[in-house]
Amino acid sequence: MALAVTLLATVVGCAGINRLRYLGDPTVSPKTLAVAVCASCHGVDGNTTSARFPRLAGQTKDYLLNQMVAFQGRAGMQLSAKRLWGMAGGLTNLDARRMLRVADGLTTDQMRGLADYYSKQSPTPNPIDSGDVPRLEPGRAIYQTGNTRLAVVACQTCHGPAAHGSGPLPRLASQHSGYTVAQLVAFQGGQRGGPAGVAMKQSIAQLTREQMNEVALFLQSLP
Repeated sequence: MALAVTLLATVVGCAGINRLRYLGDPTVSPKTLAVAVCASCHGVDGNTTSARFPRLAGQTKDYLLNQMVAFQGRAGMQLSAKRLWGMAGGLTNLDARRMLRVADGLTTDQMRGLADYYSKQSPTPNPIDSGDVPRLEPGRAIYQTGNTRLAVVACQTCHGPAAHGSGPLPRLASQHSGYTVAQLVAFQGGQRGGPAGVAMKQSIAQLTREQMNEVALFLQSLP
């Protein structure tokens, strides 16, 4: 059994190394890169079924490119998954290290190609559990109108009525609710920095965890 496990680990490790050979190769198409390197976490077309990882299908090109650029140069910083800008919640430190390793190997042209590829993929429906349906209306209200009592700004002000985003502002529609909540928690706690992080932290400073869940479920239900 121990030998079998060791052999399996060796095969998986070699497969990972084999896939990473595409990084930095200008002859590899964005689709091939997505299938060979990114699909194990994000899915071939960006419609990952795991809430540990964000859906990328239909995401804005500018946001995707900015995210990849932000990951570069951080591999030696020994950041934990919860402290890594843009990654929080259910992700493990191994997930974080993998993303950092991939990002550091990408050229600017490859990042642009991947951003363009995923932005053109069609998001698939991401239905919520029937038991969560009553939470959609409170989530819709916060997204569309905010909460003046708590000084929470309406989310659609930046992300649009349909939550499809624009330019550097990300698409939120059909995103996994668990991932969205993890990001909101990271913003509120200051783990996600930069100008966008500061703005988000101010906008959701008084949002409760339950309200985060409601907004996230509403967003997941959107096409």
